[in-house]
Amino acid sequence: MLMDFQEKAESLRGKIIIFEGLPAAGKSTICDDLAEYLNKHEIPTKVYIEPVYDDLIEVVLTGIKKYAYAYQMYRLAQRQAIRTSAQVWAQEGYCCIIDGSMLSAFCFAQFHKNQGNFGDLELSEERWDNFNKSFWSMQFDSPYRTIFLDISPITSFDRSSKRGNIEANTMHLQFLINLSLTYNEFMSETCESPESLTPNLIEIDWSLSIDNARDRVAKILGSL
Repeated sequence: MLMDFQEKAESLRGKIIIFEGLPAAGKSTICDDLAEYLNKHEIPTKVYIEPVYDDLIEVVLTGIKKYAYAYQMYRLAQRQAIRTSAQVWAQEGYCCIIDGSMLSAFCFAQFHKNQGNFGDLELSEERWDNFNKSFWSMQFDSPYRTIFLDISPITSFDRSSKRGNIEANTMHLQFLINLSLTYNEFMSETCESPESLTPNLIEIDWSLSIDNARDRVAKILGSL
């Protein structure tokens, strides 16, 4: 089946593809699958997998209202650095695949602000203003596609509970429900805006587990 997608895969040279979705949607897995397929077919590829910072998260959890803002600013800076790197490599003809990017940065920060984790009302508004200034301070070329792997909060919760790392253990169901609402609200707003962060957004139902890597790649290539 994948032979049918060779021409489509060739068209990904010099393109940036971003995978977004709730925690445990399967972003890292499909990033690795797609990168392996493209490299096998001699399409130069860079893949950026979002790291897990258990030690840092452990500190943040000791005082979420104290550290949430600083942590979100830190993650924003990381994602901006990744987008900058990807843009450079894409200009060299590489297909750059990113596991979570600016959409994730904005939605997680919005979630924590909504939960009151940026401080009292006055401080929260000041910090939110600072976050937005930093967020919009860097302009990037639109990715070829932003692919949102759509799963329910319950599926996200079930999959996260099997991971066993510290970050996954913080993903209680209500957290994921609220985060899902934040994503949905933001995507519905930005998709109607000319300044959308996700002008080339594709939503794919990723609720069913696909055990075979070839089938996962085929589903993604078939959606492009």
